[in-house]
Amino acid sequence: MRLNHKIFRAVLFCAGIFFSAYSVIQAQGNFVRGDANCDGFVDASDVTYIIDYLFNLGPAPPCLDAADVNDNGVVNTADIAYLASFLGAGGPPPLPPFPNCGPDPTADALTCTADCCPRNHYKTWRIEPQFFPMTVSVYDQFMFDNLFLDTIEFLSNPVKKNSFEIADSIEHLTWYQAHGRDTLLEVEYQNQFESTTVLIDSVKYLLLPTAKFSPLPFPESLDHYKAYRIVNPVAFDSMPVLDDQFDRMYGTPELIDSLKPLYFLTPALKNMSPPMYDSITHYVAYEIFPKRFFSIGVPTFDQFGAHNLQVDTSKFLLVPTEKLSVSKPPECSDGLDNDGDGLVDFPADCGCTDAADNSEAPNPATECNDGIDNDGDGLVDYPADCGCTDVCDNSEAPNPATQCNDGVDNDGDGLVDLADCGCSDVCDNTEAPNPTTQCNDGIDNDGDGFIDLADLGCSNVCDTSEFPPCDAIPGDANASGTITLADVISIVNYIFNKPGCTPQPLCWLSGKLCRGDTNGDCMVTLADVIRLVNFIFAKPCSGPGTPPCCWKPIPCPGSTCCLPNPICP
Repeated sequence: MRLNHKIFRAVLFCAGIFFSAYSVIQAQGNFVRGDANCDGFVDASDVTYIIDYLFNLGPAPPCLDAADVNDNGVVNTADIAYLASFLGAGGPPPLPPFPNCGPDPTADALTCTADCCPRNHYKTWRIEPQFFPMTVSVYDQFMFDNLFLDTIEFLSNPVKKNSFEIADSIEHLTWYQAHGRDTLLEVEYQNQFESTTVLIDSVKYLLLPTAKFSPLPFPESLDHYKAYRIVNPVAFDSMPVLDDQFDRMYGTPELIDSLKPLYFLTPALKNMSPPMYDSITHYVAYEIFPKRFFSIGVPTFDQFGAHNLQVDTSKFLLVPTEKLSVSKPPECSDGLDNDGDGLVDFPADCGCTDAADNSEAPNPATECNDGIDNDGDGLVDYPADCGCTDVCDNSEAPNPATQCNDGVDNDGDGLVDLADCGCSDVCDNTEAPNPTTQCNDGIDNDGDGFIDLADLGCSNVCDTSEFPPCDAIPGDANASGTITLADVISIVNYIFNKPGCTPQPLCWLSGKLCRGDTNGDCMVTLADVIRLVNFIFAKPCSGPGTPPCCWKPIPCPGSTCCLPNPICP
């Protein structure tokens, strides 16, 4: 009705025809006097609407009778003053019909071509869940979505709330638990209880028009609704009196003392049919406290078929609501880590100046968020650079300075900061290796009489072994990697200091005495020659073992001639 009326007015406007406050058209629709903009509420927006209509070439009221607040048959400045006095100064209320919907009791020339009656309130009851799997396509103002439905959980009845009467007693709603796409939106709304902005994040239910207690007629012009969860709802004190069909069976109205807004409901199309009857009216589902326990079996029928529902507890009050605006929430209050720094929203994310900031990234960029290695340690930004506490830190250098970033040789090993092998990075606060190594433990680990850095086997304090690295095979005098008679000759030449190489005589052992030591006594004598000859020719063993390995050259303890023998490892 409202959409058709807007199209009608647009056509007339283009033709150069303007409605006058004195237009003579027979009144038709029901209305609430004072609800000039036909949004279901009598508030300051109606005063503004009449002012715009009379003085600013604004649109004509959908129901001129509703704008005739004092019911004198015309819409003029007196109606503005009358309504403003009622809303702001305790003046008399608009004349009937008010506050409930109805026809104009006074015959006049004003029109009411739109259905401006308030919508039902609904009291919602929990039922014993019924498993009912179903997949449906649903479209609303926020998205197109395929919803998976699994259980029926609630039933809504039209309810009288205080002085607000039931508008249509046959309109009921069945709640199906729904699973679909998440959304994250800020919704500003107002209703009789509050004017606020909330964050919604996911669809939880699909509500279907329902007939109750057959053979009552099916509600033909009632919309479907998607129920979106409200994030972090806050309860508030309110004491509405609720009276629906079940309360009348119970015997008394239900008295409420507080409400909590759990779901924001939008009109929706299921499988793109039937048409959406009212795209303007939304609902907020308030959880009610305390709750009433009342058990009754209820036969119902909706578009999915017949259901026998078992009601047990009152749960929600659905309140007609005006949606004022919808927007994406700022990055600093949307519950997401938008900049990937592990911090979410204000005040946790230091990139946020306040909850309304739309960027979690620090602005301007800091040293810990600029993609540059500012302190030259090879590490860039947070969290890679250990000098950064977070992305808002404006220095990659550790603060205060650590032992590995202070320019001092703190452990006296001649090495400073990252050049010291005890430092893992610039944030390491000890130059001493951790855990302690053989070259930094005060022990003669290889039994050569030398300890730690005094031991030739230690290259630095981080060296894990006092034993020198193996770089030669005992008996391989000519460093050929094999053991042959050529090695025997080289050892003999060393013993007798034969000329033929320099520097003599160590040149015959390729610069290492341990190459000529084959019996492990750390000296080179003819006994080493005899042992090596016995090994090469596999002489019978003089003790345990089998030839030739029983004659295998034995390294000098602690020497670097400790590579494995190629024949007898």
